[in-house]
Amino acid sequence: MYEAIIVLFSDVYTIGDNMNYDAREESRKKIKDEVQNIECYHPEKNKLIKEQEDAEVLLNLEYVRNAASHGSSARSNQNYLEDLATFKELFDSASGLFEKMMKRRWFLA
Repeated sequence: MYEAIIVLFSDVYTIGDNMNYDAREESRKKIKDEVQNIECYHPEKNKLIKEQEDAEVLLNLEYVRNAASHGSSARSNQNYLEDLATFKELFDSASGLFEKMMKRRWFLA
């Protein structure tokens, strides 16, 4: 799901070949920029992340993805990789967020 969001950001910001490492890093930077705009109370600058809850879901998804990908532990306040119900809740939230971002993407076109 996190990888799909990276591709979506790449598309929205016309970053280029989303299979290229540098383009994916640029897309991740755009995600971080939008999260920071939320934290600094400037959601109007964002194209895809509009609410604090969106940013929190995305950050949790990123942390869990990184923990799973690199075989490390999730952050201390997360048990997503240890509890199936909690992981499902995160996945469902992330799926809802992805749907919202897809709708926002179409309004940008």
